[in-house]
Amino acid sequence: MADRPEGYRQQPVEVQNFIRYLPVAWEDTRLLSGYPAESVVIARKSKDSWYISGLNGTENTKSFRVNLEFIKDSIQLIQLFSDTTDGKQIKIENSAFDTKELNIECQPRGGFVVWVKLRK
Repeated sequence: MADRPEGYRQQPVEVQNFIRYLPVAWEDTRLLSGYPAESVVIARKSKDSWYISGLNGTENTKSFRVNLEFIKDSIQLIQLFSDTTDGKQIKIENSAFDTKELNIECQPRGGFVVWVKLRK
């Protein structure tokens, strides 16, 4: 994490909590998609959660289709953090349903993180 403490304090509480509890050790890591200098989507698992992150390396808005078929457990919650269209805020979306595919619009030179909480 590379920012001033004030930068983190200005974020919504959901973002602060996400950063605060982000694991530092992983049980599994998978490259879901990517192409050099264009985009990347990586998934990492820790305990009862998957963390999926993506970066758009282009100057254009990019649609990411993220297939969740690799997750064999039942999904309890999906929380998406992504850039707003102006790139100055973080948009937070929650889903409380079990889905196997996400369609994410990623801003130019932007990114996203998806927290997938598994049912116990």
